[in-house]
Amino acid sequence: MKNNAVILIVTGMPRSGTSLIMQIMKILNYPIIGYKFPLLNKYKKVKNNISSENFKKIKKYINGNPRGYYELPKITLPEVEYCDIIKYRGSVIKIPIDKILFSNFINFIPKYRDKLIYCLRNPVQTINSQNNLDPPIDNNEIKKRFMRYIYILNEICEVLVQKKIREKDFLIIDYDNLIENSQESLKQIIKFINIPLNDSMIQDAKNNITKNLRRASQKWPINNDIIDIALNMYKSFQKYNFGKVNQIYLENNLDKNTLINTKKEFNWYN
Repeated sequence: MKNNAVILIVTGMPRSGTSLIMQIMKILNYPIIGYKFPLLNKYKKVKNNISSENFKKIKKYINGNPRGYYELPKITLPEVEYCDIIKYRGSVIKIPIDKILFSNFINFIPKYRDKLIYCLRNPVQTINSQNNLDPPIDNNEIKKRFMRYIYILNEICEVLVQKKIREKDFLIIDYDNLIENSQESLKQIIKFINIPLNDSMIQDAKNNITKNLRRASQKWPINNDIIDIALNMYKSFQKYNFGKVNQIYLENNLDKNTLINTKKEFNWYN
């Protein structure tokens, strides 16, 4: 049975599989905090008088994740504080990675011993998917997205080490492994959230995972060193080697101004 004293948090970078995990949670009958298409709530009152511009936004929004996001409305998400959701123990909620890192939210996690599922995805595929949904203005924007990946991965590693979050409370689900070895990943998830193993549910969840979810990799016309740093940090994070992630980060002289802008501008996610 699920632990009613625990809030299960799903987080990760934009386009890393967080919505897919939430879809799986729904199939596993785990109580969800959030809505399938939360942005649509914003337009409910004007559904008979939607401008063509807003209609295009809605269509793009749904096409970005046609099976659902299962999250709180984005318009209210920055206002959500931990005290607002601790009453939902025994449920799962998707929280943007910037909310986890850059607010007081993280300070409550060791206190309540929440469980975190971190959705991890190869940086090239992650940025490729972001670019498909939100085309970059220029190559500099592509570089900044890789820099955000590097910065956020290092930040989450520092939090995990500093907060001494126990391994049994933190699960990494790698997107590629979830797609290619769904049976193994689903068993990991089920064990982590402590619910009875159900073959029928596993099969339903497997049916929700299709291999065409993985977009083709693409080589970007930016400094290859940036891509290599991101890939090396990703590979270490896969192995729960958070110290190595931090070491790679520190050993490379990254543009400090870009990193500062990364933190200030990290209010986007799809």
